[in-house]
Amino acid sequence: MRPTGNLVMDVIQGTLNHMLNDRLRGMAPVIYFTGLSVATPLSAFVNTVTKEAADIAWLDSTCTNHMDELHEATDQVHREVGATSA
Repeated sequence: MRPTGNLVMDVIQGTLNHMLNDRLRGMAPVIYFTGLSVATPLSAFVNTVTKEAADIAWLDSTCTNHMDELHEATDQVHREVGATSA
C-alpha cells in the first residue's frame, strides 16, 4: 500500500502538468508535449470526512494575481541588484 503522501504528490504533479507556463509560450506542459487540449484538472476539493465539496473556481484568478505580484517583485529585485552592482 502506498503512503497517502504519494497520492498527494500525484495530484500536485498532475496539476502542474496542466498549468499554463510562460516558458512554453503560455501552454501547459501536457498541451505542449502531447497536443491534447485540456482544462484545469482541479475544480473542487472534497473533504473526505464530511464529504463536502468546496468549489475552487476563484483559484485561477487568485493564482494569476499572486503570480503577477511575484513577477513585479522579482523584476524590482533584479533592478535593485543591477543598480547596486553597476
